[in-house]
Formats: sequence, structure tokens, C-alpha cells
Amino acid sequence: MILILGPYIGDFETECILFRPYSCWMRNALDADKIYLGTHFNRMFMYYDFLPKENVLPVFENISRDELGQVGYIHNLVSQKDYQIFIKNMRETVQERENCNRKDMKFFSLSYIKSTPIVSIYKKLFSPVEYFDNVKNEYAGKIVYIADNSIKKESHTKIYKFLKNYDVVVIGDKHTRMQKRNVVIPQLDYYENGYKLIFKIISEAKAVICPVSFWTTICNQQEVPVFSWGEIVSQHKPGGIYHLGNTQSRVIWSDKIPFDMIKHFLEDK
Repeated sequence: MILILGPYIGDFETECILFRPYSCWMRNALDADKIYLGTHFNRMFMYYDFLPKENVLPVFENISRDELGQVGYIHNLVSQKDYQIFIKNMRETVQERENCNRKDMKFFSLSYIKSTPIVSIYKKLFSPVEYFDNVKNEYAGKIVYIADNSIKKESHTKIYKFLKNYDVVVIGDKHTRMQKRNVVIPQLDYYENGYKLIFKIISEAKAVICPVSFWTTICNQQEVPVFSWGEIVSQHKPGGIYHLGNTQSRVIWSDKIPFDMIKHFLEDK
């Protein structure tokens, strides 16, 4: 049997907390002769840790470049009918490569719906992303701030002014705030290597500061020091499903910016 996963055309957050860990679990759970997976051309590297590079296929490049059109599990310009064309193209590519019949292939694609599909945590397997070494990181060893859009713009400004004392660098994709401070997006090869650079900066950071979010999950997955806060934190605390055993993670409940605790966290680094 040839297992085909995807194609995935949604946003980075949903890919990190749903599609990638689900795909990793599927790889282990099913006895497939070969596995193919479809995703954005600039995020294919996220699967090289557990799939052969040649088996990870890109979706249409214009869909990947339109980052703001990626919302949850879907792309807002791609209808259900259009998505079936994506599946058809992927099926034909695999058939041509493997010289196989349709009955030899099995698709496991989550429902293409606006509301994020629900997948049990027992069907998710998180593992570090490691294949990003072909990008240059000028920010290794720095304090990293990720301006997740879960808090107000004014709050990010206050945090940035506070962190400037620690030689901070701001990163994120086009869904995050503080775009003018972001060092990743202005890169000339952002669309090709922006996500690789994000992973490399996080993985080589002295510490990461961010509101509790999927960025906290990424830090835990990459096993780096991270401080996060918010009003819904239980999933990221020890014993929570997104803590992922990261002993360098500090997550606290707070409805305000905990400047004193951030300062204490950074002084220990």
C-alpha cells in the first residue's frame, strides 16, 4: 500500500499543532510500503525528519506564497471542489512515479473544512524539526521575541522596549505582529527559506519570550528555553499536552505582562 497524506494548504500554526504531528503518527501507526505527503514548498523541510525528501511534494506555489490566505486547515481561495483538484494532481504524480494503480494508493486527508478538524492528542506525535542547516543564522545566542497576535499591539510595544535591554531580536511570519521589527520577513529569500530561518533562530536562541501560543509549542518541541504567559496555560505547563517534556519551559498564568518574572527568567540564562 502507498499511503498519501494531504495535500496540506493551511496555515503554519495548524500545520505545526495538527497536520505535522498527525502525519508523524500516521507514519508509525500504519504499515505502508511507501508514504507520500503534500504541503507548502517552503515548509517541506519540516517532514524530512521522518520521510524521504523525494516523497514530500509541493502544492501550487502561489498558494504557499499567499500566506495570509492560509487560515486554519484551509486556504480561503480554495473551495472544496478546487481542493479535489489538488488531490487529483497529487494522485497522478504518485501514480506516475510508482507506476501503480489507484487501488494501490490510500489517501488519509483530514476533512477540508473551515473549522479546524479535531484530532485526538493520542494521534499526534511531536518531534523536533532539524533539517534547516542550509540557512545562515546571524542571530544565534540572542534573546528572541515572537509577537503572537493573541495580545494587543500596544502590549508588544511595551514588551519590546523592555527587552531591548537584553539585545532582543523579533521574529515570526506574516501572521505575527511587529512586522517592521521582524528580522525574518525582510530577507530576500523569505518565501523560500523564511520558515527554515525561523526554526533555526528559535533552536539556537539563548531564550525565547512569547505570549502562550503555538509558538510556545514549537519551542517545547525544539527543546529550547522559553517563557510564556497568558490566561489559558494548562496545556503548556508540565503534564499538559503541549509541554512535551521541555524542562527549560516556564509558563505562568497572568492577565498582565509579567515583567518582573520575565526579568528573573532571563537573568538565569
